[in-house]
Amino acid sequence: MVKKIIPLIICGGSGSRLWPISDKKKPKQFINFFDDKTLFDLTLERSKTLTDEIPIIIASKEHKDHIEKSLKKYKLKGNLILEEVGRNTTAAIMFGLISANERGSENNVVIMPSDHYISDNIAFKKNILNIILSKKNFVWSLLGIKPNYPATGYGYINAEGRQDIKRIESFIEKPDQKTANGLILLDNIFWNSGIFIGNTIELLSSIKKHASDIYYCCKKTWQNKIIINSCETILRSSYLNKTRSESIDKSVLEKEQSKSVSLLNTAWSDIGSWDTISNLDFLKKNHNEKLIQLDSTNNYISSDDKEIILIGVKDLIIVTKENKILILKKGDSEKIKEVYKNN
Repeated sequence: MVKKIIPLIICGGSGSRLWPISDKKKPKQFINFFDDKTLFDLTLERSKTLTDEIPIIIASKEHKDHIEKSLKKYKLKGNLILEEVGRNTTAAIMFGLISANERGSENNVVIMPSDHYISDNIAFKKNILNIILSKKNFVWSLLGIKPNYPATGYGYINAEGRQDIKRIESFIEKPDQKTANGLILLDNIFWNSGIFIGNTIELLSSIKKHASDIYYCCKKTWQNKIIINSCETILRSSYLNKTRSESIDKSVLEKEQSKSVSLLNTAWSDIGSWDTISNLDFLKKNHNEKLIQLDSTNNYISSDDKEIILIGVKDLIIVTKENKILILKKGDSEKIKEVYKNN
């Protein structure tokens, strides 16, 4: 019998790489990329396909209205854990696991970002069930993406084994171009999707073992939480500020020995940059009826109502929103984060 599967939706991120349409007040998971749907909407649909369990949503307090709007749209309940200040993914996952553990210590959890695109929710569910029903007992099970180009904006996973579920040998941080060119030639190399599957109590034990300071700070923060109602909890900044901010990959996964990766058998994108968007067939059309191009090729334009004329240019990304304009060469969108950080 399959135990409960509880979705943990990590709803963080500043959206800086998709400036100017995405910012701290409204990051990319709340932008209507898909007609009237957001990436967060699609994540709720995925959660609903996966299980009837109420999802646990860990997010910034500032984004409460966006989250409640989507929940209302789908007539769903959600357990909201709202941080007054973000402390990276280790703390966010820890709070989600504490909440899930209150529903029962033997439950399974699927930890997933709120801002990724996955094309087939049924295939996603089959991936998850295959891992959960497998007799291979790893503490952390990850979903990996088979690279189709030498990306420098993703972390990589180096695995070993011939079965569907492979043991993780090591993680490779976002590589330089030369390293990425070599990585995609290897067989057991995956992009890290940031999707994790595991048993609640085992994951908590792993965080306690490898990041004990974060574990105990999060426990104390949880003990001093503000309970608004049965579906909403606020975590105080006075306690969060005492918690070390570090990603789950760095604080736990690189140290944990019991970890595996399985190939995600459907199309995936983190929609993490303008270069990514410009290469996606379902998003890359130019959104402007007032656009005129003369002797111009391979340009991506996303604009509101501005009249734009391009003459004799190629390989550009142009984005406008209200009084903000972004113009850059294709291939340079990762640099937006550097500019955004200083503004």
